[in-house]
Amino acid sequence: MIRKIISLLLLMGFQLHFSQDTLKSVNNKVIFQEIYKKPFEKAGKQYKLKDYRQVITKEEARAYVRRARTNKTIGEVFAFSGGFCMGYGLFQALAGSKYPADNNKSRGWTMVGIGAGIVGIGLPFALSVNKNLRKAVDIENGTPPHTGQLNMNIGTNGIGLSYNF
Repeated sequence: MIRKIISLLLLMGFQLHFSQDTLKSVNNKVIFQEIYKKPFEKAGKQYKLKDYRQVITKEEARAYVRRARTNKTIGEVFAFSGGFCMGYGLFQALAGSKYPADNNKSRGWTMVGIGAGIVGIGLPFALSVNKNLRKAVDIENGTPPHTGQLNMNIGTNGIGLSYNF
């Protein structure tokens, strides 16, 4: 039974992985891709986040990009410090102490919990980056905000439904 469940989950995971559809630039509009690659594309050329002044011209859109950059930095600081705490605590918990009398492994697990809490604090900052960049691109292109749209696609991988939001 457990093998069937694992097989089904793996099959669904691979199906979700291959069902992604990418958007390409149309005319001279700015296209938002993914934050950890080169997030902006304009006229076929890709730009990094630090080059936003070359891509974004409207001041209101630039304010959203600046807010996204600030949130990205704050989120990365929390993620790094929380990851360090979790790694250090996990090492302490698993390795223990070289002194037999000092076998208190709960300090390590406490550090892992503190690190997870720090990462949890930084998560809203990291999630707001894409939202702010999408708003900036919408303002720059003069398009209304995104609304949900259900499409039926036929591609090289087969037939599927896509929900664009």
